[in-house]
Amino acid sequence: MRRIRCLFSLALLGFSTAFGSALPEGFVEERFVDNLRSPSAMAFGPGGNLFVAERVVGELRMVNAKGKLRAEPVLRVLTPRKRDGSMLDGRGHRSGGLRGFAFDPEFPGEPYLYVFYMHDAPRHNRLSRFTLTTDGTMRAVDGSEKVLIDLPFREGGETGGSHNGGAVLFGADGKLYVTTGDGFDRKHDSVQSLETFTGKVLRLNRDGSIPDDNPFRGETRGAHRSIYALGLRNPYALALDPSTGTMLLNDCSGRRKAAIYKLEAGANFGVSLDTGLIPAWKESYVGRRSEPVADAAIGKLDWLVTGGAWYPKGGSFPEEYHGSYFVALWGFNNDRPGAIHRLTPGRGGKVVPFASGVGLPKDPKQDPVFLTSARKPASLAVGPDGNLYWLGTTYRTSRGAVYRIAWRD
Repeated sequence: MRRIRCLFSLALLGFSTAFGSALPEGFVEERFVDNLRSPSAMAFGPGGNLFVAERVVGELRMVNAKGKLRAEPVLRVLTPRKRDGSMLDGRGHRSGGLRGFAFDPEFPGEPYLYVFYMHDAPRHNRLSRFTLTTDGTMRAVDGSEKVLIDLPFREGGETGGSHNGGAVLFGADGKLYVTTGDGFDRKHDSVQSLETFTGKVLRLNRDGSIPDDNPFRGETRGAHRSIYALGLRNPYALALDPSTGTMLLNDCSGRRKAAIYKLEAGANFGVSLDTGLIPAWKESYVGRRSEPVADAAIGKLDWLVTGGAWYPKGGSFPEEYHGSYFVALWGFNNDRPGAIHRLTPGRGGKVVPFASGVGLPKDPKQDPVFLTSARKPASLAVGPDGNLYWLGTTYRTSRGAVYRIAWRD
């Protein structure tokens, strides 16, 4: 009964609830592609096709403009397995598996795909570059993997895979940026150390070498010279504003796990073993203190920020949305649907609601508190058609789908 009243109230406010998510008047939502297995991230790539990382199974899949999922994967990597060699279930290694990816900005001249995934035996994160075919088949060339950097969560130790980060993105400077989480490590204050890869943003050249102008290069040695920023809990997403080159970072920190930061060289975001969720600055910290640009959450239910995407100027949405930063909110792990909010353009931008009830089951016979059946938003992307796409997966990351939000006024 409470759910019915909620939807009725949204309808009175001018929202459409035809598909599940409650949207502003004039917008419609439709399922774009279904039957995905444990999806974690997505991005539009060469030719305008959509690419989706299926996390647990370790596959990258391609979807054409009509929403058809190609049967054969673009890439398959070996993700952690049980002792008998079978795959772990969705919670078996939590945020492990295939997490993030990016195409070389010069593709197909530079036919490379960069992938962040959890490697097995011993379990640790890895960033690799794969060569793709350029004859239209879009498949990884056998034996083409080049490991750019291996990323243990703790020096000499393995990771359980939770709070894994895994965003991969090219910046306006042509450098490759990668995020790592704190690994749910409650024994080592590694996120504030320049001698670990935990809770960091890394910056690399395309070939895996380390740029000479990285901010901590003079204070670190070896591969740790790749550290660009530190003090993070679980940075799910990086997003580049194509018009300004500004990069925003979503981190599951703060009281509602929904901090949005501007990424700058040498930034320290303040998370540590002592502060936990709530960043707090100490004089002993290295780097430059960085405060959130915004808290992406609104109210008591919308929390835990995941995906993010800038909406370009000149897109098909009404002009008021141009230059906005859309953010996905997961909500509680075991119940309640998620939400999509947006940070309005310009200085002093505010976080305002866009879509609520995201992942709300269409079928009222489904579990009324949604539990693990809800497909919640984990990733956002703006397509070549100017529409906003959100990737939905369940808490146990089993079946998932991608949904499209379009302007139809």
